Amino acid sequence: MKTCINKAADCVTVTFFEDNRSIATAGMDFFDKEGEWVISRVLVRESHRRKGLGRQLLLYLKENSGGCPIAVHPGGYDLSKEEQFSFYSHCGFVKRNHYALVFTHLF
Repeated sequence: MKTCINKAADCVTVTFFEDNRSIATAGMDFFDKEGEWVISRVLVRESHRRKGLGRQLLLYLKENSGGCPIAVHPGGYDLSKEEQFSFYSHCGFVKRNHYALVFTHLF
């Protein structure tokens, strides 16, 4: 598996490739006003789910956050909001409010 990380001042994208095909990707954007990163997406091909790739993507994002808080606002993809909250909770995020989670730690 090949990993590609693209980092700019206010965004980070991590993509995993297998056989020159994207199998998982995640991205986050920095919001200076709040002083935190916000995860915009974590996508894993259905055929590659439940193999730890989502957690690996989050670890790469954490490593590139510069120690700033990371928040996520689940919604909009093929998993229900409850499934997304469960995934992020298992990865160390805690519920900030009804709409958002904030990162505390991974592992």
